[in-house]
Amino acid sequence: MSVFISYSRRNTDFVRRLHEGMVAHGRETWVDWEGIPPTADWMNEIHAAIDAAEAVAFVLSPDSIKSAVCLQELEHALAQNKRLIPLVCQEVNPGETPPALARLNWVFFTGDDFDKALQTLLSAVDTDLDWVKAHTRLLVRAAEWDRKAREPSLALRGADLKAAEQWLTEGPTKSPPPTELQTRYVIESRRLAVRRRTFLLSGVGVALIVSAVLGTLFLLQRKESGRQEAVAVSRRLAAVAERVQDAPLEYSDDASRLHLGVQLAAEALRRVDAVGERSVEADRVLRAAVARLPQRIAQLGGDDALRIDALAFLGGAELVAASKAMSASVIWRLDDSKPVGGGKDTGKANANAVVLSPDGGTLATIEPKHPEGPVAVREARSHALKVRIRESTDAVDVALAPGATYALVTQVKWLPDKNSYEPPVSTLWQLPPDGHDAREIVKLPPIFGPVFSPDGAYLAALGKDYEPLIWSVERLSKGDPLPLRSLAADAPLAGRSFFSPDGRYLAISYGENPNRIGVWAVSDWSRVYDLPAPEASHLIAVAPGGRYVALAAEHGSASLVRVFDSEHQCEVTQALAGTTAPVVAFAAAGRRMALGAANRIDILEFPSGCGDERQFDSLTGAVEVAFSADERQLHVVARSGEGLALQRVEVSGARVLSTTPLGSAVVLQFSGDGSALALASDNRVRLVDVATGRERASVTSTDVVAALALSADAGYLAAATRGKVLQVWSGASLHELPSAPLPEPLDASAGSLAIDPRRVVAITRSEARRIGEPLNLESWTLPAMAHAATPVGQDRGGFAANVCGLSKGGGRVAINAGVSGIRVRETASGQDIVILDDPGKNRRCAFSADERYLAVETEGFIRIWDVGGQIEVAQLRASAGVRSFAFSPGGRYLVAVLENGNLGRWLLRPRDLIEDACARLPEKMSQDNWERYVGSTPYIELCPGLAK
Repeated sequence: MSVFISYSRRNTDFVRRLHEGMVAHGRETWVDWEGIPPTADWMNEIHAAIDAAEAVAFVLSPDSIKSAVCLQELEHALAQNKRLIPLVCQEVNPGETPPALARLNWVFFTGDDFDKALQTLLSAVDTDLDWVKAHTRLLVRAAEWDRKAREPSLALRGADLKAAEQWLTEGPTKSPPPTELQTRYVIESRRLAVRRRTFLLSGVGVALIVSAVLGTLFLLQRKESGRQEAVAVSRRLAAVAERVQDAPLEYSDDASRLHLGVQLAAEALRRVDAVGERSVEADRVLRAAVARLPQRIAQLGGDDALRIDALAFLGGAELVAASKAMSASVIWRLDDSKPVGGGKDTGKANANAVVLSPDGGTLATIEPKHPEGPVAVREARSHALKVRIRESTDAVDVALAPGATYALVTQVKWLPDKNSYEPPVSTLWQLPPDGHDAREIVKLPPIFGPVFSPDGAYLAALGKDYEPLIWSVERLSKGDPLPLRSLAADAPLAGRSFFSPDGRYLAISYGENPNRIGVWAVSDWSRVYDLPAPEASHLIAVAPGGRYVALAAEHGSASLVRVFDSEHQCEVTQALAGTTAPVVAFAAAGRRMALGAANRIDILEFPSGCGDERQFDSLTGAVEVAFSADERQLHVVARSGEGLALQRVEVSGARVLSTTPLGSAVVLQFSGDGSALALASDNRVRLVDVATGRERASVTSTDVVAALALSADAGYLAAATRGKVLQVWSGASLHELPSAPLPEPLDASAGSLAIDPRRVVAITRSEARRIGEPLNLESWTLPAMAHAATPVGQDRGGFAANVCGLSKGGGRVAINAGVSGIRVRETASGQDIVILDDPGKNRRCAFSADERYLAVETEGFIRIWDVGGQIEVAQLRASAGVRSFAFSPGGRYLVAVLENGNLGRWLLRPRDLIEDACARLPEKMSQDNWERYVGSTPYIELCPGLAK
């Protein structure tokens, strides 16, 4: 390590001692008392020595800081970015010290311990030694290159050049930093090296460039080819998925065609998602198929000795099942799927038939060989015997009234001498509560398939020629066997009847080629629903309210259970049951059913209506909705009595977390992050905290409020009044900003006012002209409220457009432009971004939070457009008309307020759709089906967690 020592001649004694000490420790010093030829230019030698030194030690003393020579040496050292080390040999005034030295750390030799100070100096000298040496070497070469008119032969080459470039890149973090001369020297060396290489390797370079371009084009072409192949395969699979769902069975052990269709559609969507594309065809087919897949809530049973023959819900918390085998019954608790009751008649013969009372509390079995009587009635929970009907020999059918008050037993006797049966005889028995013998009440003419209503008021059965008949149980109890009513005129050739669990409706399958399903209201026996039944299917249950009916049809060795919406004439769900004799029971509330097949029961939740949304049964009367920032909760304003209520709802479980009364309001608006809600009634405006339901602040506007807008973080609130005044408030206390007149009234379409932290945006409608009523885009800067306006424009026919939707922050507006489609315009520039091919009038639109996607309600669908890509990416089918809708902040969901006051929710992202499908599928696609429909490509598990 070489050190240049700058000093005053008056400090020679100190410098000699310093020099000797450094040399003794292996350091080189340059001092001007030696090594200078008598003929040399003395100052040039000094500069060269400083350049060659790796550090400059400036000896501070009252004499050196005043010495012209010392200051010249310091100036040159600074120019070359040399590392300076101030050494104090005599006390100096810091205020008189050169600034370049004053700001550095000084090494003090003014004390008695010279050796300790010397060690401090040596340590400072050795710091980052490699960097300093490189700095010195490069500076010496750069200085020589500069002195010789920058001779090219002195430029850096090869490894030296690479090392210098690496050294230069580290310069900003090192000390001393590179000098301007060093930087220029390295850059010029690289330029000369490139020029030399260009001349020497120009031919090779051209070849390499051409090769690189061709390689890049090949990779791009290969990538594009892969993309096109994925899109083509996706479209083929989507078409196959749609076709295969309604195709007939090819083999007796085929899986459900719906399950297969879902898997093919999901595979179609996965293919395009893997290459960063979207496919509206695959999206539409998958949504339509998944919408009919129920979600399994629980699975009960599994005991091979228990074969499910009858089911009933006990309230909303329990389920009872009955089995002919050993006359058994089991009751399960639904919240944890644990058995809590039931039993079996061990040691006795199996029953021929078993039925449950409509309330599920009792069961009746037919045990032909039992010595105490073939018909037994037992408590379902305790399995205790209530009564046996001893006289019911030759019983073939039995029905129980709720509470086990009555039993209707049908008997058919075989006449061996005539080789035929006697006509059936049905007897109504009164079952005593004290365990005494049953008492015969009345005999009925031949009937089949008797069933009591859940309230015990009616009995329904089939009479002669499949005539559906209704009896009053009260009249029967008095010995009157005459039917109350016949439904033969409305339901010829009827099949078995089913009462809904609430007792208000009766469903009957009737007719043939084709069969139909009718639903009658018990109150006046009027037919309220009528729908066609699929071929070869039969009715097995009707839900509370009569809206949903379940039918079954053989599906190979299994059965396909299908639930239909009678009101909207559509299928809402399918389930495959592993038996040819499935049983179904609907829960009293919600869209849940129990499906019993063989020894297993599935508790299923099925979708609502004919759309592909997921509805929230717990919510009714919804008016406005927004998501929380984390997308886990919905904030819903719903009608409640005479006013409104704010509900926080769990998105995944549709569970209401809290309800807060809001009073009355005419206009309301959520903030973009869902944290605040603004409400207006007449000229009073309130700001409510959504998390707590408490009022943050309230203000009074100058007139009746026509529209409200909240910025995303609720930092600004804007209100447009009927008197054409725009008022804006800021902050938690709603500090009022200067108001502004509205040049024209707001457009009547929803969403004509928006606000962000920088400006307020409004869409106004001018007075009528020959071309209609043109729209204007008005904006005011915040907080100064400076005004600007631009025309929104007309459609191609020259008529005025209307607003389809304005983004929450006001950055983009969608305009219904009639036959032109939908114009999407940036409000800041006033320029059209795109015109979407979605013609129509007076549609509703909603932008996603990032303004990338636009949802458009049109002809029963909600179409999702990628605005930048100008492509349709999804089609959502709603079961009712849409009042309004909103994207979740992250774009995972779209939720809509439907015209019936319910809420619908859709998943938007392809991967979420595929995960939802996998969660509903009972098994994965077989290898045979993969090869049959997908092809010979390697099998890819779409749903790894499913069993084969």
